[in-house]
Amino acid sequence: MRTKERYAYSYIESAAVKIGDDILEVSSWGEYSLNGVSHCDLPQTMGDSQFPVTYKKKSDKSHSYHITVSDKEEIVVTSFKDMVAVSIQNATRVNFGTSVGLMGSYNDGSFIGRDGTTVFEDPNAFGQEWQVLASEPQLFQTPSSFLGKTCVPPTVTQEGRRRLGESAVAKKAAEEACAEHGEGVEFDMCVFDVMAMEDLEVANASGAF
Repeated sequence: MRTKERYAYSYIESAAVKIGDDILEVSSWGEYSLNGVSHCDLPQTMGDSQFPVTYKKKSDKSHSYHITVSDKEEIVVTSFKDMVAVSIQNATRVNFGTSVGLMGSYNDGSFIGRDGTTVFEDPNAFGQEWQVLASEPQLFQTPSSFLGKTCVPPTVTQEGRRRLGESAVAKKAAEEACAEHGEGVEFDMCVFDVMAMEDLEVANASGAF
């Protein structure tokens, strides 16, 4: 995954999935390529033709790419406007039990480090632990400007707080847009995202993702 900083937050702007020798790359507004071929006809297959790849257009702003792993399991890469998300649906221990990286431990979601034993409590430190190294395979067609550098997460500065307070989206409107998330952390995060991005439609992003 590649992230991009904007004001006091960052988001995933593109993602690449490699199975065997095949690489699916998805970026903003549904742009995609398979093995370097932009907007190739779908469905296709990956991993020696074992894993079908299909496309679903939810709207002009939301697109999803589904890699079928088994009868119930899917790797889903979704774009909503200029944001991208990756999720694994109905993951089983057989196929994902030994997974490592930013998804966390299969058993309990623990932030396990590269050594397989260290557990991180700070999500920012965990993200830096798994930042792609210059010595590792590069999946994207375009080289990363961050390669070999430490990724510094954005901070909520005084300027960021001022901008949030002056958001073009009123807090009440954001709360109404996020009402379907109920109360709690998810609701609070939704309200913050809507106000920070100044976009009521962002409230629907979790549904799209």
